[in-house]
Amino acid sequence: MAAGHPRAQTQVNPTAAAVADFNKRVKAYVDRRTKESTGLAKLKPESTPAEIHAAETALAAQIKNARADAKQGDMFTPAVVPIFKIAFEDYYQRRTGREKRLLFDEVPNFKPQVNQAYPTGLPKATFPPRIALALPQLPDGLEYRLVGTNLILRDMNANLIVDWIPNIVSPSATPRTTP
Repeated sequence: MAAGHPRAQTQVNPTAAAVADFNKRVKAYVDRRTKESTGLAKLKPESTPAEIHAAETALAAQIKNARADAKQGDMFTPAVVPIFKIAFEDYYQRRTGREKRLLFDEVPNFKPQVNQAYPTGLPKATFPPRIALALPQLPDGLEYRLVGTNLILRDMNANLIVDWIPNIVSPSATPRTTP
């Protein structure tokens, strides 16, 4: 190095960079959803279940059309997946067998797909609040959900699966079912 001119090296925290990229992708999705909802009927507080379902379906159709090339991993990139997996591993290592059984009692089990509607007949299992606190905060209208051993990112306004991480919960963390 030349005297008097030390090179400043900027060190980037890979975890912070991965989370920032995830947040940027989520914001872009929300912006797209907002754009796609323009011109669609607005729900009123007194909207009927049929009107709510029709509005969800219309919004989902707009989003699916706009994101026709969307695929698994668009939001949950390879750089951010380990951050989510660590949060889940830490959480489940601290749970007893009984707690794990209770957690998975209401978790539905189906193979999620990007741009798939969340099946209306299946429960939406309560997401463990302690895991939610360890994950990046989501804007209004998006939520994390467990489906089997997978984590999904769900658009509540369109009832649509935006992205998912396969096997976020290791099989050893899930309770064994007995015949």
